[in-house]
Amino acid sequence: MSEVVAHIVTSSVIEAVVATPGPAGPAGPVGPQGPVGPPGPEGPVGAAGPQGPAGPAIPNPTPFVGVNKVANTTARFTVSAQESLLDHEGTGHRLRINKAASANTAAVVLQNAGSPRAEIGLSGDDDLRLKVSPDGATWKDALKIDRTSGAVAFPNSNLDAPSPLNLLPDAGRCAANTDAAAVSVIGGFTTPGYLLPFNGASISAHAKMIYNNTTYGGTAGALDADVDALMTKIRDAGYRRYHSEFWVAKLTKGNGTSLPTTVAGIPHYVSLYMRRLRLATSTTHVYLRAKSGNLVVRWMHAGQTIYANGVEQPKTDLLITPAMGWIAVRLQDIVPLRTSFGYQPDYFYLSQAVAGDEALFALMALSSGINKIDPDIGLIPNIAAFS
Repeated sequence: MSEVVAHIVTSSVIEAVVATPGPAGPAGPVGPQGPVGPPGPEGPVGAAGPQGPAGPAIPNPTPFVGVNKVANTTARFTVSAQESLLDHEGTGHRLRINKAASANTAAVVLQNAGSPRAEIGLSGDDDLRLKVSPDGATWKDALKIDRTSGAVAFPNSNLDAPSPLNLLPDAGRCAANTDAAAVSVIGGFTTPGYLLPFNGASISAHAKMIYNNTTYGGTAGALDADVDALMTKIRDAGYRRYHSEFWVAKLTKGNGTSLPTTVAGIPHYVSLYMRRLRLATSTTHVYLRAKSGNLVVRWMHAGQTIYANGVEQPKTDLLITPAMGWIAVRLQDIVPLRTSFGYQPDYFYLSQAVAGDEALFALMALSSGINKIDPDIGLIPNIAAFS
């Protein structure tokens, strides 16, 4: 019996020990991470979402385009870059610069730090010009190509400026004795045979440039006021006393009204012209003054270019008023060979408005070729001066 009790007690103790757990022990250290497993298969692509709204349309036309630089109301298309490329689209490419009227400008300007230094294009008319400037304000024409004839001129160089001889027999002095002996003094007035009055106009002597004149310290007589004004225009004071003599001629309009041209709203009629056998290219130079009433130098044809005091004029008639004083007029003339009679168009026409109007002319010269003649040249000698 004692064995049974002992068994019962022992079993109870064991059950009690087993049934009542002891406190938990500390956690063991984390073991090393196992290898990453292979990726699972890619899931299906989701359906596309709805398309967003379209961006704003680029306006056409657009008021400004600025590439790497802000455009403005003057430079509406502005680019800041090392280079600009305008490429072809299969064949060639043209860049067009258009202007509103002939008197406007269509040109390319080259600048230094924003200050213009050169310009090439149609500046103020329709002839091609290359202009240069030291400061962006003062400009000089370096090259000009006539739009009609294609003739090239270098207005501020000597490339087209030889010293021409005067083809007129009296060298424009309106006197008979103009040979080599007449270096300083000439005789009485002689109407040049190469000048043809028209519409009843007449040519007469006005006054003479006097060698050793009293106006500038000599003894031979005072200069007429108009002669003095011309000498003042072309010579410094120290060179007006002993200058070679020449006559200033007077042109008086007659009553005729043939060959009219309207300038400044007033009809003017031809009073004088010069007709001789034509040169294919020629340059005429003369000093003109409207004494009473206006004087018009006719622009005769597309191959003619008129300069007043060295400044090229528009392709139209040149108006000279009394208030303008003496004007140095140069006419450069190119005649197409196959459309010339050999004597026309005439070298020049002078027109006046009212019968009795007076104009003065002096030191006329005709030379072969397209020549740059300085407005201060004065007397241009002929071959007789060297014979």
